[in-house]
Amino acid sequence: MTAHMIHKLLQPHISAVLALIVYGSWAAFSNVSYGYNTALIAFLIQGGYAFVSTLALGVAVIHTFRRLGSSHAARIGSFLLGFAVLCTVPAGLHTLAGTPNIVQSILPGLIWGTGYLVLLLRTQCPVNAS
Repeated sequence: MTAHMIHKLLQPHISAVLALIVYGSWAAFSNVSYGYNTALIAFLIQGGYAFVSTLALGVAVIHTFRRLGSSHAARIGSFLLGFAVLCTVPAGLHTLAGTPNIVQSILPGLIWGTGYLVLLLRTQCPVNAS
C-alpha cells in the first residue's frame, strides 16, 4: 500500500465509512443467528456509532491540532484530547448502561482508536519546521 493511499484512507470521512462497514458487519455477523432483522439492526447501530464517532473524533483532533499551532506540542495535545475522548465516552456510556466489565468492553476500540489517532496525526497533521 502506498503512502498516498494510506494518507487518503486516514482522512476522517473515509475512515468513518470504513468503520461503518467493518464494525457494522461485525455486529451483523455476531447477531445473524437471531435473524436477519436483528442482524440489520445491529449493523445500523454499531456501524452508525462507528461512523459518527470516527468522523467526529478525526475532525476534532485535526481541528485541535491546527488551533494549537501545528507544532509537536500541538500534536501531543491533540492526541491526549482524542485519547481522553476514546476513554471517557465509551466508559461513560457503559457505566450508564450498567455494563459489568467496562475495561474489557472498551479495550478493542481503545486499542484501534489509539492507533487511528497516531496514524491520523502523523499523516494529516504536519508539524511546522520552525
